[in-house]
Amino acid sequence: MIVRFLKSWIALAAIFMFCSTATWAQTAPTARGATTPTDPAAQDTQFIALFSSRDTQLAFIAELKRIISYHENLRGRIEQRSEFASSNEELNRAVTQQISKELESLQKLESSIAAAESLAQKIKLVKDYDDDFPLSLSPRGPPSSRARSGEDESAAFLRRERLAANDAFQNVSSEIKEFKSNYDAVFADIENWFRSSRTLPSLEQLPRNFYQLVDGVRSFDALTEEQIRTAIAKYRTVLQAALSEVQRQAPATSTGTPLRAHLLAQLEPIRGRLVALLADKTTELGKVDKSLAGAAKALYGSKVGADSFNYLLIVFAIVFLVVMAAPKLYPEVVAVNVLKSEFLLQFSTVFVLVAAIIILAIGGLIKEDQLPVLLAGISGYVLGQLGSASRSSNQPAAQGSA
Repeated sequence: MIVRFLKSWIALAAIFMFCSTATWAQTAPTARGATTPTDPAAQDTQFIALFSSRDTQLAFIAELKRIISYHENLRGRIEQRSEFASSNEELNRAVTQQISKELESLQKLESSIAAAESLAQKIKLVKDYDDDFPLSLSPRGPPSSRARSGEDESAAFLRRERLAANDAFQNVSSEIKEFKSNYDAVFADIENWFRSSRTLPSLEQLPRNFYQLVDGVRSFDALTEEQIRTAIAKYRTVLQAALSEVQRQAPATSTGTPLRAHLLAQLEPIRGRLVALLADKTTELGKVDKSLAGAAKALYGSKVGADSFNYLLIVFAIVFLVVMAAPKLYPEVVAVNVLKSEFLLQFSTVFVLVAAIIILAIGGLIKEDQLPVLLAGISGYVLGQLGSASRSSNQPAAQGSA
């Protein structure tokens, strides 16, 4: 029995030493070929520099994502603008048609006034005509509306977009801020397009009401027949001048190209460069993360693993020797019974297995999710054996009492 017990201990010791050797080879610095700086200050400086580089990369990527989000929002707002769907030439033709219709309407007014019998009827015709005065060049709205508000909707759109661009590029690095000039070029094209297609100086100077075309007149009722003819003549002159201005205008974009297509064509390469830059910076961040993990393992990982392994190995060795030498402290009869006991062999086996599992886990030879399963399995087995031994010892006692 004693010989079998010693053979079992020798086998367990061999298993323990094999696991210890494998773990030591895994945690030893020379096994990884890494060189760890001996100066702790140098280690901290190198590690802090890597963290700083990673933080810089993360901040840059966050800036890029914010600019790309602004870019997509700008693109969406441009696509929603219905007036951008037409080319400059198409809008000029539409404005020409509007002015021509207004000249025809003015001619009808003049004919109706000439056919009217009384001044009161003529003034009523002028009042009715004033409801649609002055000419409204859709979609920009009438000049009088712009004069009252101080800013038309198109100008407000351009102002809002420029403010949004300034906010988006307010706190960004110089490498990203270079893209601001690309958006400024887009806004310049929009401004030139609005100015050439929508702004007609002749119509901009028109008053709010038709009777105000005559100097000194303060109401419709104060108009005379001569003043009505004078107002009609002045309005006709303004419309003809506006018609000439439209015909002289050159397209702000290429011939036949809608402004929306022109702007989207400008925005597309900007987005491509932003996305490419984001991909490059994301790749660099991945490399930095990998370098950071490698540096942490090289600088501190081997030290922590080796120290923990050494301390644990010493503790297990001491406990191992104490268990082996413990029977010597008892009398010979007791010592023989202890060596013959299955409990000592079971305890030794469980102790060596647990020690080997922990040591292998420190060395990374066992996955983290497998360690709890192994320890729980061993604990369950031991408790199950203790329960079986307890039930087997109680059964003879119960039989003897019976």
